[in-house]
Amino acid sequence: MKGIIFFDRDWVLNKKAAEHQYISKIDDFAWNKWAKELIKYSSDLWFTVLIITNQQWIGKGLFTIKDVEIIHNKINSDITDFWGKVSWFYICPHLASINCNCRKPKSWMLEQACNDYNFFDKTKMFLIGDSKSDIEAANNYWISSYKIEPDNIIEHIDNIKLLISKI
Repeated sequence: MKGIIFFDRDWVLNKKAAEHQYISKIDDFAWNKWAKELIKYSSDLWFTVLIITNQQWIGKGLFTIKDVEIIHNKINSDITDFWGKVSWFYICPHLASINCNCRKPKSWMLEQACNDYNFFDKTKMFLIGDSKSDIEAANNYWISSYKIEPDNIIEHIDNIKLLISKI
């Protein structure tokens, strides 16, 4: 393992859902066309690819962990078909109002992943996210990050690849 690349899930890997809607089943998940390319690129450079995602709709009781696992299994299947690899998914299922330790912008999911993979060189870690809380989580853990605009990511792919290649 060369390092760890963290990806946020919603609006980074997949296209945005309708306003006030969630990605709750496989049919709702539509890849951003560049996301598989970045995961494969990271995998090809021997990075461990991990997904970190806040999923408060579980805490709202709208869906279950099993629903999320079905979506994540589909993501892994699609990525494997594309010759990339996602090693694990870290999920915060809690409501934002609970103020738990695992919800981004706190860095618990990043810390847990590093403990799980026994990898602690923060100069070899990178987070790709779309929200302020994603970037704050990276900052709170003192790792590099890149905030994308999902609708304009094509303009940023080369920049992200360059940053990853320099790790």
